[in-house]
Amino acid sequence: MSDSYVWSGQFWSDEGDPVKALAAYERATTFKEAELYLFAVYRLAWSYHAVGEYGKAQETMKSAISWMRAAQGRESPDRLLDAALTALLSFYRDSGAYDAGRMYFNGIGRPDLAAQLQ
Repeated sequence: MSDSYVWSGQFWSDEGDPVKALAAYERATTFKEAELYLFAVYRLAWSYHAVGEYGKAQETMKSAISWMRAAQGRESPDRLLDAALTALLSFYRDSGAYDAGRMYFNGIGRPDLAAQLQ
């Protein structure tokens, strides 16, 4: 059931309707045991960003990263974690929250990403 919401969100995102995509991803993330849960959270963060809710986008992506880091080597592919970290870096840049971004990335042991927020 949750997969259909993920694919619906992807469809609306591709169609350029971030509001409908956001609604679909919000629904998809209610299924925490679903196989695509982490991907849905990742896409939800992007949807928040697309509608200009930068704070929610950052918090949602940080949540996804936390889950991915905890699941690393099990169900979360490293490439999704890398994509989430890169996305969060963009989110901090777009919102101008450089100090918060540096603090976050240094706090998770990624000074290489923190250094990119100058």
